[in-house]
Amino acid sequence: MFRLRLLLLILFAMVALSGCTSSSISTPTSTASAPGGTLTPTPTSVPTGTASTTPRGTDAIKATITSYYQTIEAQNYPLAYSYLDANATTADGQKLTQQTFTQLAQSRDNLFGPVTSFDLLINSSDHTQVVMTLTRKAGLRYHAHLQVKQEGNDWKILTLDRI
Repeated sequence: MFRLRLLLLILFAMVALSGCTSSSISTPTSTASAPGGTLTPTPTSVPTGTASTTPRGTDAIKATITSYYQTIEAQNYPLAYSYLDANATTADGQKLTQQTFTQLAQSRDNLFGPVTSFDLLINSSDHTQVVMTLTRKAGLRYHAHLQVKQEGNDWKILTLDRI
């Protein structure tokens, strides 16, 4: 009976993630900050040094994206925008100016409440594709897909499909 339940759970997880996975997925990093809940400690700044697509580069990407979503949770959109590449776009090619970015973020907050938690997966062999699982106050849980690129020692968000 236990094996059957485990098998069903695995199958359910595979189906749920099938639209958002590729050939390689790293171990998830999770943060949770629900009202009245606790915050799992995560890096709040990008490590110094040269980042690459080695595990150290993966750690730098995780730190950057974690810091970005912590600013989204705090609704600090000017700071969140600073994590984007100067030529960042939406998945459909719309240029993300600071004004456009802030409007998109506030619109999402108005519809579904602020982000209350997120989980991060690095989703590609070159570590430049990131899949986020976001939860908003209204109970909405969805995926956001980001592409990152290295700029000097920093990682910047190049494209995103939703905030």
